[in-house]
Amino acid sequence: MPRAINDSSTLIHLCKIGHLELLREFWGELLIPPAVWREVVEEGQGRACSQELEAAAQLGWVKVVTPANAELLHLLKRELDDGEAEAIA
Repeated sequence: MPRAINDSSTLIHLCKIGHLELLREFWGELLIPPAVWREVVEEGQGRACSQELEAAAQLGWVKVVTPANAELLHLLKRELDDGEAEAIA
């Protein structure tokens, strides 16, 4: 099954126009790093995408996945925010 990794910008913008579902239709499964989950769902409660992403996770097509390459993640965090660094790593 094809999968995609996303940072928060893509998720938030698609939610704002009511089309988060396009990611499921195109990719089947969406992987997001923990920092993106925190930013969109936990810290973003009451904002665009929080409830939509939580519902998608409950349905099983969104999964939170921790990056395995800790060394790369550490290097990326020097220049990028946590969500972007984790999505790339």
